Amino acid sequence: MMNGRESNRSGRSWPSRRLRAGRMLMLALGVVVATAVGARARDLCADWTNGGSFVLKGFKIPSRNKCGPVHGFDPVSGDFMITGTACTTVAGDRMTLQYIAQTRITMPSYLESAMCEFRLPLPEGDTSPGCHGTYIFSPGNQTYGFDQSLRVHWCYVDILY
Repeated sequence: MMNGRESNRSGRSWPSRRLRAGRMLMLALGVVVATAVGARARDLCADWTNGGSFVLKGFKIPSRNKCGPVHGFDPVSGDFMITGTACTTVAGDRMTLQYIAQTRITMPSYLESAMCEFRLPLPEGDTSPGCHGTYIFSPGNQTYGFDQSLRVHWCYVDILY
């Protein structure tokens, strides 16, 4: 008496079974590769409308009603490191980015903090409604406020310093 498995195997030739196993393996590998590529975070490049820029490395837009960390740098001078938080509204139509940027070891030292608002999905090349922030120079502790817009686009930028 044969069970269903044995009867199915006896109905197919050995090359046919091997071909089917090979196809299943290729399909499984394709799914793994597609998932890995799709899950890869991209860098987000941001250019101030009055000059200057920064890059958020491996940036992912948070899901609705969620927040996530952001980390980045100044790609031109390499003097600034950036850390902050991005949060998406419950409706998923807007994102707020709060960040702090600080000079590395150079003097005079510089500290900047700002909050920026973006429409979602991110309209590449479009300007944000605005970023409002403060920056401080030291020595002297001179404090200044600013209101400026950003243009953002997806990119990939190497850290070279």
